[in-house]
Amino acid sequence: MINSLKQAGIERVSLSTNQLAWIATLIVVAWYPFNHIYTYHVITGNIPNIIEGVLGLLVLSFSAIFGVLLLIQLFRRKLSILSIFLIGIFTGFIALTVSWTVLHYLFAGGPKGSMLAFEYYSRVLFLHLFLFLAGYYMRPQMCSTIWIASFSVIIVNSILFVNSNNLMIDLRCIVDKAYSGMYLSLSDAAMFTGFIAWSVAKKPFTRVACLCLLGVVLFIMGSRANLIGYLIVLPVALSFTLRRSSQIAFYSVMVVGGATVFFLMGGWEMLASSRHVQLFSLSDDSSWIARNEMLFTGMAGIVQNPVFGDYAGQLEQRGTLGSYIHNWLSVWQAFGIIPFVLYTFWVILGIYQAARTFWLSGRRATRQDQLIAVLCLLVAVLVFSAKSVGWVHISLVWGMLTAKTIDSRSSINLKGYQERVNPLHPQRNSGVGPDVPSDSF
Repeated sequence: MINSLKQAGIERVSLSTNQLAWIATLIVVAWYPFNHIYTYHVITGNIPNIIEGVLGLLVLSFSAIFGVLLLIQLFRRKLSILSIFLIGIFTGFIALTVSWTVLHYLFAGGPKGSMLAFEYYSRVLFLHLFLFLAGYYMRPQMCSTIWIASFSVIIVNSILFVNSNNLMIDLRCIVDKAYSGMYLSLSDAAMFTGFIAWSVAKKPFTRVACLCLLGVVLFIMGSRANLIGYLIVLPVALSFTLRRSSQIAFYSVMVVGGATVFFLMGGWEMLASSRHVQLFSLSDDSSWIARNEMLFTGMAGIVQNPVFGDYAGQLEQRGTLGSYIHNWLSVWQAFGIIPFVLYTFWVILGIYQAARTFWLSGRRATRQDQLIAVLCLLVAVLVFSAKSVGWVHISLVWGMLTAKTIDSRSSINLKGYQERVNPLHPQRNSGVGPDVPSDSF
């Protein structure tokens, strides 16, 4: 009788946990692939913005729900010490940065205490919290078909709406010039969608196709940082996908095929109008020059106040929030040394976890662990080179990394879900193996 009651309790927890994972995963689907397609056609005037504010309301609502559930989990369930530690580190980062933002708004004068700075950093920090919670609860393999279908739609949309003049997503018809830089957000959404689709695809051919097509999409999106980050982590993703002999064959085919297409389509003349070509002459690239100026200006602010940073110093000096340091040093610039150390800790932890998964497990790692490893390396490359504290997508990876450290006894939830779908062959249902959270790092 007692055993029956315990089993019934486990079943109820299992069902609730899986429903929560479904909800979190679908919200991330809405945040990335759906938002990518919808936003592009809204800013170009193809469709009216009929759901303005709806996604923001959903984000606000589910952030509150996820946050309350996480608190309940901390108080009621036995989590690993590492899980609690990581949640505490992230909570400390958010608490310190929010406090710093509120204090400046209440007591600082001039641009540093303006509503503009307050709104910008408040929104950034809230989205960091939302994506951390969503990453903590989501399980992409539960919606594998949706992810692959969504990425397919992004591929088709990118090819159909490419601007042949510069080989980039067509933004000539945007309804508001303020959206001219939206290609960066579109690139981020496509990049995360593509890597998640790769992780949930069942067959090696489909996984390789996802990686190849993601490169095409990122080229079209026009974000050079994202394209370079993708190229850096591509060998790692391929190592998780193919045997070594197959990898050699893949690279050989790509080199020969790429060279053939390059010459058949006109060689350098075809690429002359692409902004990616400017990478070969950075000394003449106005964007690169401007970023270096922002870096030196921001570093001067850090040197003047290394403990507390130079909150919104760029707004005070240049009158725009876009003059921040375009790498992880922007955390130091905005919030001081302690939040910067916490932020850096997360990045280094992600690199360590990625290396450990790659060397110890390799292709034997679960698809969820493979995805976490690739994304940890990807976000590290991007924040060290080009992304500021306003690049909130890194928190999605931190949430996924934290979920990996859940006490193995709680992994019965997701494992139970897979076994109920097919009790004889749980791995066959998802094609990814039993993604059981583990304590190991």
